[in-house]
Amino acid sequence: MIEELLNSIGVNGWLADVLSVVVILIVTFTLAHLAKALFSGVFARLSGMTSTNLDDEIVRVTKPIIVKLVYLAGLWSLSHHLEGKYEWYSGLRVEIVAGILFSLMVLLFATYLIGLVTALTDWYSKSVAVRTESTFDDELMPLLKRVGRISVVIVAAMIILDHFSVDIKGLVAVLGVGSLAIALAAQETISNMIAGFVVMVDRPFRKGDRIILGDGTKCDVYEIGMRSTKFLTFENTLVIVPNAELIKMTINNLTYPETRIRVKVDVGVAYGSDVDRVEEILLEIAREHKMVLDNPPPSVFFTEMADSSLNFSLVGRVQDVIHQWPTSLEIRKSIYKRFNTEGIEIPFPQRVVHHVYPEKGEEQNE
Repeated sequence: MIEELLNSIGVNGWLADVLSVVVILIVTFTLAHLAKALFSGVFARLSGMTSTNLDDEIVRVTKPIIVKLVYLAGLWSLSHHLEGKYEWYSGLRVEIVAGILFSLMVLLFATYLIGLVTALTDWYSKSVAVRTESTFDDELMPLLKRVGRISVVIVAAMIILDHFSVDIKGLVAVLGVGSLAIALAAQETISNMIAGFVVMVDRPFRKGDRIILGDGTKCDVYEIGMRSTKFLTFENTLVIVPNAELIKMTINNLTYPETRIRVKVDVGVAYGSDVDRVEEILLEIAREHKMVLDNPPPSVFFTEMADSSLNFSLVGRVQDVIHQWPTSLEIRKSIYKRFNTEGIEIPFPQRVVHHVYPEKGEEQNE
């Protein structure tokens, strides 16, 4: 096309060849500088107008790749222009140059994909993972980055080898067998990692939640990891459960979907006590406590006429599970002191025993 244009204006022979090469080089350098200016100016300003810095990272990674891609396209055009014109550039030499340009193109795209993987994982780690309560994604992102880079390099190598007619079936078979061996050797680890991903997505609990594990252990969620999850017991010890076992458990989450939790205090009074007064005192104690919520209001229930006592249950709500135990403890103290002041008896268990004396034919009660 360039030669036809030069011939139309009367330029022929070796001068046309030289001018064609010069034009290709000038166009290549012009387009490269135009692309560089476009990314440094327009795209950079547009990405700077958004609230996220992900697009800034994508522009930063894309800019050098596009510029290099323009240079490679220029070299390919120059090679195509020179092909067949000179004896020194024909046959095997053309194939070698074409193979080199193809390899550089594949490596360029591989470099771009690696840059995108790095930008995406780094952005997620710095912008999203730091705001989540789980550490699972903090541990997962570096692994995904490494796996992504290795995968891109392997695919790029296979494409280049296939272009040069190198049989890659054996390599694929070796990689398949190696992957199977690694998967079998790390079966438990992979199973726990997949289960950890399920926990992160399903979110049956969050860091800080108070839960009851399948074996009845009451504990707080301390850390959600990629391989295992750690729980802090009331004895201040850590229970470490592999994620693969965790997702099979029935877990009772005491703080989900809301942190408010019930406080229940059971108390018994002696027969003959004024049940209305007992109920009134229990409600007063609950309403006066600063941790007991007004909505829903506390309630008192006359639950049972037992063998030795009249049993009541005082029920209220506190805002957070961490207030449940100290609140119930303080309410019990207040009930005991108030009952002593009011003269309301908290009875001991009592039994009536009948003694029969056959020789006297009498029965005595104790």
